[in-house]
Amino acid sequence: MTTALTNKRLGLAMRFVVEIDGLNLGQWASCKGLAVKCKPFMLRERGNAFYDEVLPGEISFTPITLERAMDATSSKTVQEWLRSTFENWLDNTSAEPYRGGTARITLLDGAGQTVMTWSLIGVYPTAWTGPTLSAKDNNVAIETLELTHEGFF
Repeated sequence: MTTALTNKRLGLAMRFVVEIDGLNLGQWASCKGLAVKCKPFMLRERGNAFYDEVLPGEISFTPITLERAMDATSSKTVQEWLRSTFENWLDNTSAEPYRGGTARITLLDGAGQTVMTWSLIGVYPTAWTGPTLSAKDNNVAIETLELTHEGFF
């Protein structure tokens, strides 16, 4: 039994990296919201008293929330990406409207090898929250980034 477990490359929830449009946004402490919800349509045919027929319905994807301690390199990269994205998003001179980016969230094993990658399409930054700064605290400065997307595969 132990051999079977050691031969598997298990993903570690604390080890993952995030890229958007090929730009490495670094490692994060938490990633929440990687989920899809399917709301089926239930149909009961006339004269059928025993069961509902289940039909495909609405599919929705929840926003992704990333959180981590700020650092000089990765946090600066996030700020530059946000500025560039907002400029493209709001640029009225472009022939094509901003369609959102492509993000990759890659789960790593203990050796830093890829276990699983989720590719998100139509990614938009919908919130960034910086740290609460106070001379009364000695906490680590935390940043949070929320990404809304059109789905993943």
